[in-house]
Amino acid sequence: MSQQSFRELGVSLPVADALAARSIVEPFTIQAYVLPDALAGLDILAKSPTGSGKTLAFGDIPVLPTYHPAAILYNRRLEPTLRNDLRKAAKLGAAKRARIRSGPPRSGKPTQATASSGAVVVGPGDRILLLRRADEDIWCLPKGTVEPGESLEETAVREVREETGLRVRLLRPLHTVRYSFFWPPGGVNFEKTVAYFLAEPIGGRLEPEPGFDEARWVTREEAMRLLHWKNDKEVVARAFEAIRSPRR
Repeated sequence: MSQQSFRELGVSLPVADALAARSIVEPFTIQAYVLPDALAGLDILAKSPTGSGKTLAFGDIPVLPTYHPAAILYNRRLEPTLRNDLRKAAKLGAAKRARIRSGPPRSGKPTQATASSGAVVVGPGDRILLLRRADEDIWCLPKGTVEPGESLEETAVREVREETGLRVRLLRPLHTVRYSFFWPPGGVNFEKTVAYFLAEPIGGRLEPEPGFDEARWVTREEAMRLLHWKNDKEVVARAFEAIRSPRR
């Protein structure tokens, strides 16, 4: 088989560039054999000696994987490498998105009432968890819309799990906020009520869902600096008052 580059084998330019940045410029034999079929979405069964490049992972050095994702079924150590490197590849390949921001209510636009529930999650060192929304580029607390048949408590637990990957236990109610805003994508004014609870993690692994590009444990001072909305800052202030309370 003649030597081909990653690009000639069908690897996208951003991934090939990322590989080159890590001094991986020529495919190994096993990679040259399987990459075209793997990139075409076919299942692959291949046998190759250890060290031949079939996992594209040398020691603990992370490299952008171009093998079939099913490889993690046979080598669980690849899972964090695969996840982290695919995120990097996605950022390299994605065009910069326009940021969308909500604004003050607009007259003449339809109005819709909505209820949400969320939580201030308190972790080690009495730090709280914030998320950064990818669409608006702002820091916020985990919360979401109440689904039919759900209690506010059930919604808060579910939304924290979905948005952060953490399972939490609610400790106490914190605060209920009400506000109105205009959302450009829908052309609708929303009248929103959000109930917040104080919570602590009891399991899971921190991994923000798509729509958020970062999660961070922060102090009170950091939270007040990062948070965009006044309502969120008020909720956080109440949370830190509750953290200091002997009731916890």
